[in-house]
Amino acid sequence: MKKSKKKPDFNDYFEKTDFGDVVSTKELQKVQFELQPKDQLISLRISKDLLKLLKLAASKQGTKYQKLVRLILEKNIGNYIQ
Repeated sequence: MKKSKKKPDFNDYFEKTDFGDVVSTKELQKVQFELQPKDQLISLRISKDLLKLLKLAASKQGTKYQKLVRLILEKNIGNYIQ
């Protein structure tokens, strides 16, 4: 007769484990979850210089430039609606 292996309770494990010697808070990065579906494709013409700036900014944020464009639009669109 096989013994069934109990699956570990990961929530319990993470609550009881001290990761201070494994991960420093300096290594942690803020993450942002995108919950709304991306169901529309658009085409946008911009200058080479603006694209270079977007790619540089995205690189510094640790993301892709298309995602950065979406985030900029989402954060600022309210300023243009009256």
